[in-house]
Amino acid sequence: MTPRSGRCGHRSGPAIQGGRGTTTIDEDVHFPEYRTPAGCLGGLALPSVGLTGILAGLAQISHNGAPLWLLLALPAFLILVFLLLRIASGRVATFTGPDGITVRRPFGERRTAWPDIQAIEIHSNPSAVADSGVIAEFVVLHDRGGRRLLLPHLNSTTVFGLHEDVARLRVRWEHLRGTDWVALPEAAEKIARTRRGMRRQRGSWSGWRSVAAWRWSASCCSSSWC
Repeated sequence: MTPRSGRCGHRSGPAIQGGRGTTTIDEDVHFPEYRTPAGCLGGLALPSVGLTGILAGLAQISHNGAPLWLLLALPAFLILVFLLLRIASGRVATFTGPDGITVRRPFGERRTAWPDIQAIEIHSNPSAVADSGVIAEFVVLHDRGGRRLLLPHLNSTTVFGLHEDVARLRVRWEHLRGTDWVALPEAAEKIARTRRGMRRQRGSWSGWRSVAAWRWSASCCSSSWC
């Protein structure tokens, strides 16, 4: 997925106040956004696969003498739920702008100002080794409280050249956070704990893969086809 870009419309560039420091944005600064591409039909496959089961269930209900209103209401309800889920999932996005990074969820949004961002990191998903269908790398930011916030649609599956995009995002953050920005000790400590937890998790997955590989090898060698 190629991120969309927004452009700052002020010729002289707006001023961003970061603590006591003020940063001016150049007129040619671009702010990308990361969201589901327009017209994307992803997620429609699941209802299509389940359609046969739903029809079979309706046939069984009809055979048992269910009233007509139930036979009509149930498909309408399922279609309504599906449409609401599609609308909600289509709202989820990550926006960057002069004021910071905004994460929009199905209901509501959260904006983190550039000076309040303490770190922007790429995290690896340990389970991606065992399951190629999951996202291998995703991006998070840490706010001034050290809390981790996932940036939707900014990951290795939807963004080609994820590391380059994140490198540019960090450059933009370092420019817009203000000249007097300093890392907060409490947030830095919490971020360090999160990193240690991620490393332990990766180690656990690595150990699990080693055990699984050893068991498979032992099973293979004990069989006649090995």
